Amino acid sequence: MELCSRCRCLELEQLRSEFGFPLHDDWPSLALNARICRICAWIVSETFADYINQYQFSVGLQLSESHSQAEYNLINTKRLDDPFADREWWLGHDTSTWIRFVTGADRKVGLLAHVGKLDSSKYGGPRWEWRGDHFELNDCKVMHTMHFFVFPGDQLRILFNPPVRRPIPSTHAHDDAISWARNVVQGCKAQHESCRRPPNAKDPPKRLLSLKQLRSSGTVSVLRVEAGRQPKYATLSYCWGTPADEAWLHYHRTVQKGSLVFDFSCMPATLRDAITVVSELSYEYLWIDALCILQHDREDWNEEGARMADIYEGCELMICASNCNHTSDGFLQQRVKFEDCIVPVSLRINETTTSMLHFEIKDVSYIGDAARGPVSTRAWCLQEQRLAPRVLHFGKYQLHFECNAGKWQESEPQLDLKPQTTFYANEYNERQPFVRDLYDRELSASKPLANVSTVSQWNAIVADYTTRRLTHGSDKLVALSGLAENASEILQCPYLAGVWQKDLHVGLSWRVTRSSGFMSSGNHLLTSQTQTPARSTSYRAPSWSWASMDGPVTFLLETDLGTAHLVTSSLEYQDSSTKLSSTGLFGAVTASQLTVRAKVKNVPARMLSANAVMRPHQFLSKSSDSIGWYAEDERRALEGDLICMKLATLSHGFSPGMAPENIFLVLARLPGDKYRRIGAGSILDTEYFHDVPFTAITLV
Repeated sequence: MELCSRCRCLELEQLRSEFGFPLHDDWPSLALNARICRICAWIVSETFADYINQYQFSVGLQLSESHSQAEYNLINTKRLDDPFADREWWLGHDTSTWIRFVTGADRKVGLLAHVGKLDSSKYGGPRWEWRGDHFELNDCKVMHTMHFFVFPGDQLRILFNPPVRRPIPSTHAHDDAISWARNVVQGCKAQHESCRRPPNAKDPPKRLLSLKQLRSSGTVSVLRVEAGRQPKYATLSYCWGTPADEAWLHYHRTVQKGSLVFDFSCMPATLRDAITVVSELSYEYLWIDALCILQHDREDWNEEGARMADIYEGCELMICASNCNHTSDGFLQQRVKFEDCIVPVSLRINETTTSMLHFEIKDVSYIGDAARGPVSTRAWCLQEQRLAPRVLHFGKYQLHFECNAGKWQESEPQLDLKPQTTFYANEYNERQPFVRDLYDRELSASKPLANVSTVSQWNAIVADYTTRRLTHGSDKLVALSGLAENASEILQCPYLAGVWQKDLHVGLSWRVTRSSGFMSSGNHLLTSQTQTPARSTSYRAPSWSWASMDGPVTFLLETDLGTAHLVTSSLEYQDSSTKLSSTGLFGAVTASQLTVRAKVKNVPARMLSANAVMRPHQFLSKSSDSIGWYAEDERRALEGDLICMKLATLSHGFSPGMAPENIFLVLARLPGDKYRRIGAGSILDTEYFHDVPFTAITLV
């Protein structure tokens, strides 16, 4: 695809002006040129993507505030039938298209493309208003940042400080790519104090894959690690994928019941590629769960599965097949051509001088290339990435390396391994680096850490974890046990089936997420998978634990970021008991109960909005008869009186100046005077629980 006449040669001075370079006069002109121009096509594509996201998010907000089932059905049907139902939004508005330079933090350097002439003092996105049966867009200044770079030596570096990238080879298997990986790993080990582990910090795995005979015999052997030895080894993080390769599984079972010597040529591509890379990086040992744990031996799986955290924490390097959906995919030859990810554009500096900008039409950064690949959707991989000291990602476009000291990518002009302290997102600057890192694994400057110092930080990890896929629901707590064990050393309190005794009211304040494809993880908006939350049909956690649910959860209370004084607990912990399976103190449970002293009150269901969020302004304006809202763990339209147990008082309400509100759990009575959780919510009548005494209550 070529470029249109306007994009073919941009002008530096206009790009630096307040409004920027006038690309097209109106939307029809932009849309017409998008058929032949890669830049115009990108702007159109991003505009539609932004439109859909804004529209659906606004619908999601409206759904959360709905009180009428008819209104709920109307909006939801409208969204499903035609996400572009209001696509005439640009009619009657200024839809001229402009691009201008934007400078700032690393991720913000680029060209800002916007539809509608932009008031430089207002960089807000589209604003929507509900009109009874549709949303209307009041401000059509739709903006997108087009990231660009220049090659080393480009004269533009003299005029301003644009990002610089170097051309990279066409495959991950190229000698230059492997050389970069070798240099960055060796440099980290030599220079980064924060990535070094004390000797013998963790016991090694029971077995390791030996690569010593690979070149001579074409085989790899699974060897038992001798007592007292501390071999240096790498690990692999990958997706097994479905359907399974029956021929490989049959061969695998045969080998694991016999010699434990694998023919390299018989292995799936992803495993072969991992062995090749580790060998090229001069490691003699590799740990892969499918090969080093006896899959037919449940006792061996329980023993080694419980030590998974130690295995990843004790490795020197983790290879991550970030964009492989299946073991048969392989990753060494899997690289999109760099030229397919960029659009070179001539930039006129003055009457006699031109240069070249290279626009990214694909996100080749860590976030777009590695952090959101198939592996990032696997529940097990969350703790693998956090526990391993170093991670080498094989992305779709290039290599990425992350450790406790920073993140680096292969296309950087030179390898400077000086520890990084900055963060990609300016809007997160008010947070302390450690907190930001744990709230947002993508935006932090270094690898997400394994330790947590507060319950809210743990809950942020849980919010991420619960959006991921888990093949066996029975592993819900096991796949997070390593991080739980690390957290216990800092929090110094009992671990109650995924919830901590410390700040118990915060840990119990989870709610299922059902909005239209969106959820929040520590104030960061994420696109969730299409999961319908439901409680597990087989027991794996008590009803009051998030681990009893399948699907994403978020938390109603937070005690980080200077907000601890705004949340007052209404619980007094009394007792708990937990029966564990053989997977360790932080693994699977077979039974658990919790006794607390709290205020419990029966609330008529008609007084609370079901499965919807009622905002304080609705309560204060008396526009609703409800005094609050609740979200059921499993939707069932409860009737009659609801048993509500107060968790905490949120003293600042929805925003500063608002009246305090009550966060509570909805319970169902069971025989034996015990209760199970069935939902959570908020009552906006501040004094609603004032006349209720504290009583002991046991949750199961």
